[in-house]
Amino acid sequence: MEEFKFLNKRRKLPGRLLKIERENFDKFKIAITALEGYSCLGDGELSCLLALIEEKADIVATDDMKARKYIINKLSTKNCIGTLGIMNFMIKETIITPAESKSILNDMLEEGYWLDDKIVNNFLHKLFPDEKF
Repeated sequence: MEEFKFLNKRRKLPGRLLKIERENFDKFKIAITALEGYSCLGDGELSCLLALIEEKADIVATDDMKARKYIINKLSTKNCIGTLGIMNFMIKETIITPAESKSILNDMLEEGYWLDDKIVNNFLHKLFPDEKF
């Protein structure tokens, strides 16, 4: 969730961030982690999953590939997106420019956010094919 708050500081994200009530989340966590395959999900992914199940959210935003695979497979949904997917959407909708996206991404990485180097380089190469990363 922190990654998306970071993006939202720089530019207004389309959509909204949902707040999950702690009591509802705690009950959901106990129930869902007892099911096969869900024990590997962190609180952030579980809260996204709860919002999706309760139909308060149309999409789950997470950079955790393991969580994405579980959500896609268990809920038969493809409504998962990560930080770079959100940035790509924002570029296509002209909310930010490719240069702003690169700057935001660099700021995030400097702040300690982790994204796989290969994925980051591929994303940047698509935006700036003439530059080396």
